[in-house]
Formats: sequence, C-alpha cells, structure tokens
Amino acid sequence: MKRFSIFNLVLAGVVSAFTGCEDSQPTSVTDGVTPSQIEQYEANEKKLLEETESSMTNG
Repeated sequence: MKRFSIFNLVLAGVVSAFTGCEDSQPTSVTDGVTPSQIEQYEANEKKLLEETESSMTNG
C-alpha cells in the first residue's frame, strides 16, 4: 500500500508539472516594477555582496 501511495504522489507531481506550464509567454521579473525600485534592489544587492565579502575576509 505504501508503494502505491508513493507512486500516486510521483504521478501527481509529474502531471501537475506539465499542466502548470500552459502559459507559453515568458514572464519578466521586472514587470510592474519602477526603475527606482530596480535601482534600490541593485544597491541592496551590492551592499549585501560587500558585507558578505567583508565578513569572509575579516573572519
């Protein structure tokens, strides 16, 4: 019985993966985002990278 239920879970996952890809249009992560929000995101990413590199070199 356990083997059968695992098979059902795998089958459900495969079916949902294929049926969930019906939209053929690519979606941009920047849709609906203003240029200032993108700049703020990039600044935050740069700051995080600098902090990470600093913590790795300073121990």
